[in-house]
Amino acid sequence: VQTCALPIFSEYFNNSIIDIDHWAIKPFSLLASRFEEAILIDADCFYLQDPGFLFTDSGYIEKGSILFKDRTEKPRFKTTDWLKSFIKNPLPETKENRILKGVSYFEIESSTVVINKIKSFLGLLNICKLNEKDIRSKIVYKMVCGDKETFWLGFEMSRQNYYVNQEYTAAVGEIIIEKNGKKKFVKKICGNNGNIGHTWNGELLFWNGHLMKDHNKNIKIKGIYTSYFIVKDGINRWREYKDQKQCFTLSDNQEAISFNINQKKIISKVEYK
Repeated sequence: VQTCALPIFSEYFNNSIIDIDHWAIKPFSLLASRFEEAILIDADCFYLQDPGFLFTDSGYIEKGSILFKDRTEKPRFKTTDWLKSFIKNPLPETKENRILKGVSYFEIESSTVVINKIKSFLGLLNICKLNEKDIRSKIVYKMVCGDKETFWLGFEMSRQNYYVNQEYTAAVGEIIIEKNGKKKFVKKICGNNGNIGHTWNGELLFWNGHLMKDHNKNIKIKGIYTSYFIVKDGINRWREYKDQKQCFTLSDNQEAISFNINQKKIISKVEYK
């Protein structure tokens, strides 16, 4: 996988119109990239496998994109109603969308996006359009959480098929045991801002959140995360915790998976400067 410096956006776009800022920079960086096929990866993603193999996946080859699901979050029916007001004949992929079904406020998270710009060019243009200054600030970001949902929505509005990884998400972090009541102890897996992981063929591929215990305060403690749990029924079981952590509560019969030897070796190679 090749990497390149972020392009100088003023050479490609009229920034007075698009006003590149924060989340909105992502689709425009894909569009401006000199590569025909590209993987957009957030700076705080931590990969346990080389993501280059995603270019060889059959879903990507067929549809020219890979998106990753977000956690299930309590639905906001204002958002669901807004989307249904103009999505009248959804693509097959969109018919499975949890927001449209009214079971979640989140569908896609954009910490990693894989795209073939030749196959998905119209979709990418629409994604960029949805992240222009006026459109995102006056409409889109008022209805959805940042840029995340614009990726599938841009494909839907362009009538271009897209591929979503169908495997479950994972909660990644450290195990914390809290006392709840007189004798009851509750086990939780907690990470910085609720680290969400993604599996591929059942193996943890990456998570969004890196290794710092609290990157908001720049506390440079590495290797704090030890485990992950594949979330199959995650709605309303995430909650805010102290110090910017977000936790997933495990049931009595649920056990987290500890990082294996190879995963620990990869983590141990990371050094903070």
